[in-house]
Amino acid sequence: MRTIKFVLSLVLLLAGYELPLRAQTATSATVLGRVTDTTGSALAGAKVTLHNLATNAKREQKTNGEGAYVYANVAPGTYILDVKKDGFQTATVQSLQFSVNKSYTVDISLESGDAAIVMEVRTEPKAELQTTDATIGDVIGGKEILRLPTRARDVSELLTLQPGATPAVSSSDAFATNGGTVSGARAREFN
Repeated sequence: MRTIKFVLSLVLLLAGYELPLRAQTATSATVLGRVTDTTGSALAGAKVTLHNLATNAKREQKTNGEGAYVYANVAPGTYILDVKKDGFQTATVQSLQFSVNKSYTVDISLESGDAAIVMEVRTEPKAELQTTDATIGDVIGGKEILRLPTRARDVSELLTLQPGATPAVSSSDAFATNGGTVSGARAREFN
C-alpha cells in the first residue's frame, strides 16, 4: 500500500512539473537485413560490421538464429558493410548511402569457401518501399530550400508542413520566430 501511495504521489508531483520535451524529429536511419548462404538458409552468428566512412566509427553485431541483424540510430552518411562467418567467404558492400528517418534493408548471401577471400557485393539498399515501419523522411539541402515557396526562404516555415502544425499568424505572435506550433506545444519545447 505504501508503494502505491508513493508512486501515485510521484506521478501527481511530476504532472505539475513541465518536463522539457524535444521535437519529434528523426536524425538517424535504421539498417537491417538477413544473412544467408547460397541455398537461402539463415546463417546464425555471422559477424556484421557497419563502418562509417566519415567518422571511422565501427559497430559490430552477430546475426540471430534467423540470420537477421538490425542497426538502429545510424547517422546519415556513407558506410561499408562487412559480413564474416567461419567457413564462408567475407562479403563487403561498399558506398552505402543512408539518409535520416528511413529504414534500409541490405540482405547478404555468403558463398562457402575460405574466409580470406573477400567477395565485393554490389547492391543498393532497398528504401523505396518502407516495409519495416510507416515513417519516411529526407534531407533537404541548401539548393532545395532556395527553391521552396517560403517567405524570405526561412527554413523554420517548413515546420508547418507536418501534421498538427499551426503556422504563426503575425509577427507579434510569440511563436512567430519558430514558424508556429505543433500539436499545441510551447516554444520552449523546441529547444
